[in-house]
Amino acid sequence: MATGSPSDRSLTATTSIPNWRVLPYESDDDDTNEYFSGLGETKERLQDKYCDLFLVDAAFQMHQVPDGQSISPFNTALSSIAAYLQTKVFESNSDTIGLVFYGTNTTQNAMHAKSIYVKYDLDLPDINRILELKHMAKDSSVFESQIGSATDPYNYSDVYWVALSIFSKSAPRLARKRIFVITNQDLPTSTDALSLAATRSRISELESMYISVELFAIDKSDTDFFALNLFYNQIPEFWLGDDVDLTTIPSSDNFSELCNRILLKKFKQSIVFRVPFTLPGGFRIGVKGTYLVKAKNGQSVKHLEHSTMKQVDFQSILTCMTTGQLMIPDDLKLCYSFETEKVVFTNEEKCNIKSFGEPQLVLVGFMDVSDLKAKHNLQASVFITPDEKQYSGSSSLFSHLLKQMSNRNKLAICKLIARVNSVPRMIALLPQIQGVGFFGKELLSGFHGIYLPFGDDLRVRKYAPRFVPPELVDAASELLNHASNATIDFSLFNNPVIDRHNAYVEALALGQDCPRETLDATMPDEQEIHDTYGDFIQNFKSVCQVYNSQCNDNEPTTGIDIAKRTVS
Repeated sequence: MATGSPSDRSLTATTSIPNWRVLPYESDDDDTNEYFSGLGETKERLQDKYCDLFLVDAAFQMHQVPDGQSISPFNTALSSIAAYLQTKVFESNSDTIGLVFYGTNTTQNAMHAKSIYVKYDLDLPDINRILELKHMAKDSSVFESQIGSATDPYNYSDVYWVALSIFSKSAPRLARKRIFVITNQDLPTSTDALSLAATRSRISELESMYISVELFAIDKSDTDFFALNLFYNQIPEFWLGDDVDLTTIPSSDNFSELCNRILLKKFKQSIVFRVPFTLPGGFRIGVKGTYLVKAKNGQSVKHLEHSTMKQVDFQSILTCMTTGQLMIPDDLKLCYSFETEKVVFTNEEKCNIKSFGEPQLVLVGFMDVSDLKAKHNLQASVFITPDEKQYSGSSSLFSHLLKQMSNRNKLAICKLIARVNSVPRMIALLPQIQGVGFFGKELLSGFHGIYLPFGDDLRVRKYAPRFVPPELVDAASELLNHASNATIDFSLFNNPVIDRHNAYVEALALGQDCPRETLDATMPDEQEIHDTYGDFIQNFKSVCQVYNSQCNDNEPTTGIDIAKRTVS
């Protein structure tokens, strides 16, 4: 096996237009479905469903434990997939997950392809699968006795042929389909042109059916890197998409990076709206808005019938208060009390009253980026990218507009009607060029849509000015200036309430005696605060105490007392 150099561990590509990948069925929010149904679309509604298939290399090299490590890449992959299944139980009740081993001694698949073992077909994750994978990851002899690693050569392209048959048989047509390949073999097949062409043909066929394929490449050791240039960089289908990591996974961290990358795939892209972007002169391009940050809610409670333990549905029945007769929707009307009169209108009239026009994003004008203040950001923003499914060529014009606005340091003011019967909102489009931001995270190309407040939302507080000693102002400014330089990655903070809830549910489902320990990262680290800001806090408290003692009973000391109580 050839050894790659560190320079081969990543791939780079330069394009004039960012790679906004077009998928036929992405994860849409309920609001998007309302938008499409409001337009009277007769096609199938987009489904919020993922179908993930893991292809795990089971060759002998994957079972070897690298020097200085305690676990093999294969066992790490099984543990990571088990954790992924476990999180999917709480994240979604509609996603299906499958598992296929290739390079095995035992053959088990519908296509009778050699050395390919279909462990799990696409199905909802359950407790038995999680327990079985965890047991197999802890005890390597289970896999060797039941399946084993292949000793004879096999056709690598057949792996994707079997994967295609699994999706054709089990995956819903409207779901988003993904394949995750986990291996440390940088040369899975011979280097002849025929083998490479067969593999690329299979993967291209998957891509043509909108089945994305992503590689999780693992280094064999700290000195023997995964050489992408030997095989995989010749198949560009592996590197399509905005969320693909083009680096290999080092073995020096005991493969924790592999676990993190797999678990990151559980997050879905939540689409808020798909609307046309209307430019001056009536010219339109297609755009879509997605949430980069969205509140995570706990799993909803389901009601079961006591004897059969089957889920029950609730139905409401409307009856007339005077006659007791059942009412149907056509018998109902709405009213609004205007003093002593009741203004009656139908549901159709209500929809007409609430309608402010067709869903669209209309450009109003441009402003300097410096005119946008922090107080204008009242709610979670949306990230806007082009949508080729509405208008062909939208990506090209969108990219040009984004580049020009970024070069001129401008933002766009637009009116947004996200869906039918939605309230119009004024939003600011803040440009962002692809690059690397804080904490080394990659920034995507697009606009941040910041919802602006209306004039009714702004208030001016009136307060009486108070005298504050300059020394106290200097001490407070010194403390705040040092504190404002700190940067905190909010993505590292999990919701402690949801984590604790999931831990108890997991313990009950898995038959554990006690739930796993959960870490509340939202609690302040008092020791770190004392080590970093202790001197500034003590200086501020000392200044407050000095000036508070100098004030006599006739002077107002409210401001100093409040500052003293705040830091004490």
